[in-house]
Amino acid sequence: MGQIKEFYIEKGINVCSELEHLVKDTDINFERTRIHKNNCELDALVFEINNKMVRPTLYLDDYLDDIFNENEGQIARRILNDAYIAFENIPDIPKELFDVEYIKQNLFVHLVNYESNKDYLNDVPHQKVHDLAIVPRVKVGEDGSFVVTNEMQKIIKMTDEEILEVGKRNTISGNQFTLKGMGSVIEDITGAELSEDIEQEMEIPLMVVLAKDNNFGATALIDEKFINGVGEYLKEDFYILPSSVHELLILPKSKAPEVEYLEEMVKTVNADMSLVKKEDFLSNTVYQFDTLTQKVTMATKQLIDVEGIERTQTRGVRL
Repeated sequence: MGQIKEFYIEKGINVCSELEHLVKDTDINFERTRIHKNNCELDALVFEINNKMVRPTLYLDDYLDDIFNENEGQIARRILNDAYIAFENIPDIPKELFDVEYIKQNLFVHLVNYESNKDYLNDVPHQKVHDLAIVPRVKVGEDGSFVVTNEMQKIIKMTDEEILEVGKRNTISGNQFTLKGMGSVIEDITGAELSEDIEQEMEIPLMVVLAKDNNFGATALIDEKFINGVGEYLKEDFYILPSSVHELLILPKSKAPEVEYLEEMVKTVNADMSLVKKEDFLSNTVYQFDTLTQKVTMATKQLIDVEGIERTQTRGVRL
């Protein structure tokens, strides 16, 4: 494992050296740094051109995955090409960016894992929700957004409570979440139409919660109106599985296996980085919705007994 790490470190240095040679005598510069993303820090290349305020960021690990198919020079040229494309697609920065009213109109929230981001959250207004944290962001352009930090909070002069209240209200009132059958999602991804026989043979009848723009769909977990609506549609209690920060999986309890099996399934999927990127991980917890109380709770809790044996206990903890 140590040799593999050293190999990638050396290749990263070589790619950056090639990149420095390519940008020499051009109008573009870059800096290699570490940037916090959800649950992790990534090896980042931050580009600047003509002293523009917005600086695109590309992540070196995304390119080193192809190190066995391309040499360092080829990877460096591809990175530079992507940087120029990023500059061409930079959204216009609104002049009102630090205006309180603009911020209020464009605030929204998303969920992250609390423990994995504990240190980072010290610099960000947030609300802890059991094993998760609600974090505010500001939308810029069609696809851009950034996290509201404590430093920015000083500029816009809003309290933590005000920022989170406005962000949650905008997120929920936006009516941005949708519920789809797993078959429909597979068809959207593959472009292939599933036969009724295949859909009926699916071992676990999962449904998927997504945001309409496919970003931060797991935030639906705190949208009481939406979650209640799912309960009314299913006409029964259901489990909520955190697929990633972008999706939730819904499973009616009448068709579900034991909760311990579901928890193990969630952990197994989350541990496979080919299925869930580290920065997209949300939680290993299985949640549940009770149609009678209309509350979302954590379905399981790992306990260590006096003999040091791990066991699972179902519980009801209000989200």
